[in-house]
Amino acid sequence: MANNADVEVTGHRDKIAQWLLIFSVFGVTLLATVVVIIKHDEATHVMTAVLPLLGSWVGTVLAFYFSKDNFAAATKSVSDLARQITSQEKLATTLARDKMIPRDKMFILDSPDTEKLKVILEKLKADNKGARIPFVGNNDVPRYIIHRSVIDQFLADKAMAGATNLGDLTIEDLLRDQNIKKKLEKGIATVKEDATLADVKKAMDISPDCQDVFVTRGGSKNEPILGWITNGIIEDNSKV
Repeated sequence: MANNADVEVTGHRDKIAQWLLIFSVFGVTLLATVVVIIKHDEATHVMTAVLPLLGSWVGTVLAFYFSKDNFAAATKSVSDLARQITSQEKLATTLARDKMIPRDKMFILDSPDTEKLKVILEKLKADNKGARIPFVGNNDVPRYIIHRSVIDQFLADKAMAGATNLGDLTIEDLLRDQNIKKKLEKGIATVKEDATLADVKKAMDISPDCQDVFVTRGGSKNEPILGWITNGIIEDNSKV
């Protein structure tokens, strides 16, 4: 409500300034015209006095409005910069382990690559744990995370190509697609247990395909996972 009031006041102020300028110019022009008509021989003196006045007036008004816009733009730029710095500072002072999804809260599949995609999607729907599927190997070592959209697109492409065995397709079939396999390999990163969210974001930024980071004891991909940080968690904790 306060913002609407400010906009309304500014609008009225601008209208007053515009009408004041119009009437002032009109009045000065009318006065000058009358003087010229009455005292034709002094027209030169009248114009010499009026024209600089009008020029100064118009220049002052234009300078006021342009300087106001420039000041507003500069203020916005400074505010955006300050917000960005504050977001980075917030991430740098927040530990990943305090914001991660703990291992026991994650929807995890330790299934073999022969697991059918249809069965995986049914399990994901039954658990109601979002649209990302973390896969782990022996001893909870991270392997990759598959987004449901990747599976859906893969099945759609197969259907468009005329495949009739969609219900029998497996993770192994999915990984035969080299483009998908390459994205999955670059889709995860790991950080150590005492890392901050700024460290997580830095790990994500290394690859444009990376939206997920696992937390392990020492930050190695050969260690059991302790938790999981998504790009959504980073975005939520960047807000100030």
